[in-house]
Amino acid sequence: MEELVVYLGGHGSFPAWIAAYLAALHRYVAVPLSTKQPAAELARLVAWVGCAAVLVDRRHEKRFEGAFGDLPRVTEAALESSAAEW
Repeated sequence: MEELVVYLGGHGSFPAWIAAYLAALHRYVAVPLSTKQPAAELARLVAWVGCAAVLVDRRHEKRFEGAFGDLPRVTEAALESSAAEW
C-alpha cells in the first residue's frame, strides 16, 4: 500500500500543489482536502485517511494546526529553502 499525503490549500497554493503532485508521482498518494471544512472535520478525515504527512500552505497552517496532530507538515517555506539549494 502506498503512503498517503494530505494536501490542504486553497486557490493560489501553487507551490503546495506542485509538491503534492510530485510526491504522488514518486511514491505517495496525494489526498486533497477542502479548507471550507471545520478543523474537527479535517481531524476526522486526516485520521481516517491515515496519512503520513500534511502539505499545507502557510495561510491555512495556523487555522487548522489542531487537525494535524503530530503529523509532519510541509509548507512553502520548505519548498523555498530546498529550491535555494539547487
